[in-house]
Amino acid sequence: MKNKNIIYFLFILLLFPLFSCFLTFNYSIKQQFKEADIDISKVQFYNRYKIQLKRVIKKDEISTVSGTVNFRNGKYYQVIVILNETPCVVDKVDDEKNTIYVRFEEGENKILPFKLEENIYKFGYNIFPGDDYIGKIFYNNNEYLVEVGKDSYLVIKAEDKVVERKDTIILKGKKVK
Repeated sequence: MKNKNIIYFLFILLLFPLFSCFLTFNYSIKQQFKEADIDISKVQFYNRYKIQLKRVIKKDEISTVSGTVNFRNGKYYQVIVILNETPCVVDKVDDEKNTIYVRFEEGENKILPFKLEENIYKFGYNIFPGDDYIGKIFYNNNEYLVEVGKDSYLVIKAEDKVVERKDTIILKGKKVK
């Protein structure tokens, strides 16, 4: 009986990704939007996995810093957490660098890059790994260490992928009464 339950559980786990309402935003989908003359800044995007940034701050900066401040190993850190599937919008597109810059919040220089790699738009931080971080990035005019997020990429909701050309008529069909 236990083996049967385990098999059912594994089967459900294997099928679960098939029911996801999110689609990976890739180059092909970007081109479909472009061909249909849809501005991707009007499309709702999401990050697929959690992103966590941190930076060392001085003690006298604590009162002016927004967000979470942690104290570890004798240093104060500002931590920014972007949970998986947090909505974001396109701020700008740089086709030369194959990069889409997205915004999770309002404010000057509060954008994060997602670079086209292996046909998907992955979180594009600078790779300078250290003992407790995987890279660095500039955000809000400050350098942050990337603790979590190396595997994050852009997704859209499946229903947002429906692209209808403006010069195309789609017939609904006729049913027998």
